[in-house]
Amino acid sequence: GADEYVSGPAAKAYLDEALTHADVAQSKPARMKTLANLAMNYVKTNDVAKAIETANAAIALAKELKNTEVLSPLYRTLEEAYAKQKDYEGVIAAQKAMI
Repeated sequence: GADEYVSGPAAKAYLDEALTHADVAQSKPARMKTLANLAMNYVKTNDVAKAIETANAAIALAKELKNTEVLSPLYRTLEEAYAKQKDYEGVIAAQKAMI
C-alpha cells in the first residue's frame, strides 16, 4: 500500500540514495535531514538499534550546524525508539534533551 513509501523498503531505498547524493554533494544540511528521515523510517520498521544510531548521528550534525529546529523532532524519534525497546532511562534522557 501507500504506507510502504513512508516506512517500507521503497522508502529506505530512496533515503539511502538521498544520503549518497548528500555525501557526494558534501551537503551537511541534506545529510542531516536524510538521517532524520532514515531514523524515523527505522523506528516505523522496528529497527530500533539503527534508529537510535541514525538519530544520534543526525543530532550531532544538527548541533554542529546549529540547526535547533530539527532537534526536537529528532529527540522525539529517539524517545520513540527507546520506548520500543523498553529503555525508559533512554526515554527520560531524550525528553530532558528536548527541554
